[in-house]
Amino acid sequence: MTKAVITFELPLKPEAVEGFLEMIPAILTETATKDGFISIAAHRKPDDPNTLLLLEEWESAQHYQTYLQWRMDTGLMDVLGPILGGEPKILIWDEPFLRF
Repeated sequence: MTKAVITFELPLKPEAVEGFLEMIPAILTETATKDGFISIAAHRKPDDPNTLLLLEEWESAQHYQTYLQWRMDTGLMDVLGPILGGEPKILIWDEPFLRF
């Protein structure tokens, strides 16, 4: 199996950013318990601090898809809907083929 790298860009409404930043440690702690999880890092866009990027590593794309379905089933995406300032963007990448 090929390791999967996930980029999850999350544009938030300006008034929702601080509340989300308070929530995200618990969300990511729970994420780390899921089968196939390797790592996750949260970043803020320097020129747009209302946009967050989650950079995730999973043992496979299937592990991530299973996790994402679980997140949808538990209602987190319903909670995120009202605080989004735009469409979230999730991309699934293969592990790096070149690294310096």
